[in-house]
Amino acid sequence: MRKMKFLTAAGLAAVLALGSAAVFADEVEELTQEENYLVSQMEETSAVITDLEAQEASLLGELDDLEAQIVKTMASVESLTAKVAALENQLAVTREKLAAAKQSQAEQYSGMKTRIQFLYENGGEAGWASLVLADGDVSEILNKAEYTQQMYAYDRKMLEQYDAIVTEVKELEQQELNEKSSLEVKKQEARDNQAHLEELQKETEAKYGDNQTQLAEKQAQIAQLTVQVLEVRDAKAAAIAQQEEAKRQAEAQYQAFLAAQQAYMYYSTAATGTGDGTGTAGYDYSGVTAAIGNGGGDYSGAAYTDAAAGGGTAAADTSGGGAAYTESSSGSSTGQAVLAYAQQFLGNPYVYGGNSLTNGVDCSGFVQQVYSNFGISTSRTSWDIENDGSAVSYNDVQVGDVLCYDGHVGIYAGDGQIINAIDDAHGIGYSDAKFDEVTTIRRYV
Repeated sequence: MRKMKFLTAAGLAAVLALGSAAVFADEVEELTQEENYLVSQMEETSAVITDLEAQEASLLGELDDLEAQIVKTMASVESLTAKVAALENQLAVTREKLAAAKQSQAEQYSGMKTRIQFLYENGGEAGWASLVLADGDVSEILNKAEYTQQMYAYDRKMLEQYDAIVTEVKELEQQELNEKSSLEVKKQEARDNQAHLEELQKETEAKYGDNQTQLAEKQAQIAQLTVQVLEVRDAKAAAIAQQEEAKRQAEAQYQAFLAAQQAYMYYSTAATGTGDGTGTAGYDYSGVTAAIGNGGGDYSGAAYTDAAAGGGTAAADTSGGGAAYTESSSGSSTGQAVLAYAQQFLGNPYVYGGNSLTNGVDCSGFVQQVYSNFGISTSRTSWDIENDGSAVSYNDVQVGDVLCYDGHVGIYAGDGQIINAIDDAHGIGYSDAKFDEVTTIRRYV
C-alpha cells in the first residue's frame, strides 16, 4: 500500500509540474499578444513622427522663404522711400526755378510796359505824326520809327522766351509730381506686401510651434512604448524560463515516477509520455534596439530617425513615378492675342487695389485680369508675380511676357515698350520697357 501511495504521489507531482508549465505557456501567449500590440503602436507612432519631421522641414523652408521675401520687401520700401525723398528735393529745386522764372517774367513784363509807355509818350504813332506835320527832319523821323519797331520786336521776343521758360518749368514740376505719385503707390504696395508676408510668417510660426509640440509628444510616446516593450519582453523571457523550468521539473517527476514503477515492479504501459524536455528558454531582444530618451532606433522594421539624434530630414520616395512638371511652350500667336486684348483698355483709369479693366485697376491687377481672360492664373501682387511662370532673359523677351520692376509690372508690347497701368495721372498706357531696372521677366504662354 505504501508503495502504491508513493507511485501515486510521484504521478501527481508530474501532472502538477506539467500543469504549471501549461500556465506559464498561457502567460507567454498573453505577453506575446501584448508585445505585438505595443510594437504595432510603436510602428504607428513612428510613422506619425516621420510625417511630423517632414512637416517640420517643410515649415522651416517656408519660414526661410518668407524671411527672405520680407527682407527683400523691406529693402524695396527703403529704396522707394529714398527715391521719393530724392524727388521731393528735386521738386524743391524745380519750384525755386519756377519762382525765379515767374519773377523774371514779371520783371520783363513790367519793363516792357514802361518802355512802351515811354516810346508812345515820346514818339510812337501820334508823336511821329506831329513831327511830320511840323515839317521835321524826315531822316530823324524814320530813325525814331525804326528804333521803336526794334524795341517792340525785342520786348516781344524776350517775353516769348520767358513764357517758354515758365511753361517748361511748370511741365517739369508736373512730371516730377506724377513720378512722385507713382513712387508713393509702389511704396504703399510694398508696405502692404510686407504686412501680408509678416502675417503669413506668424501663421507659419504657429504651425511650426504646433508641429514641435506634437513631435515632442510622439517622441515621448515612443520612449514610453520602448520601456513597455522591454518590460513585456523581460516578463516574457522570465515566463519562458519558468515554463521551461516547469517542463524540466515535470520531466524529472515523470522520470522519477517511471523509475519508481520499475523499482517496485508497478510498471504500467499506459504511462508512455515522450517528455524530451528539449525546449529552450532563450529570447531575442533585437527588435528593440533604441536607446530610451533619444528617440532613435529600428522598431521591428519601422525605420525611425530622430532630428535630435541624427540631425537629418526625411526624404520622400519619388520612385513611384509622380507626374513631372512640364513648362508650357510659348507661342507668338498667344502673346499677340494677350497684347491685342490688353490694348482694348488703353486710356482706362488707374485705381490702386482695383480689379476692373474698365473702371480702374493697378499694375498687378492689370496683368492678372488680362491673363485671366485666357484662363491663365497669376498672383495678385507685383512681388508675387516675380515668382510666377518661368524666367526668361531680356534678349529672349517676347510679346506677352511680363516685365517686373521694383514694385511694378507690365506686359511686353514689342519695340521696347510695355503696356501697363501706370499711375493716377496716366492710367493704362505704354511705357518704355527700360524706364527702370528690370528685375526679372516671367513667361506664362
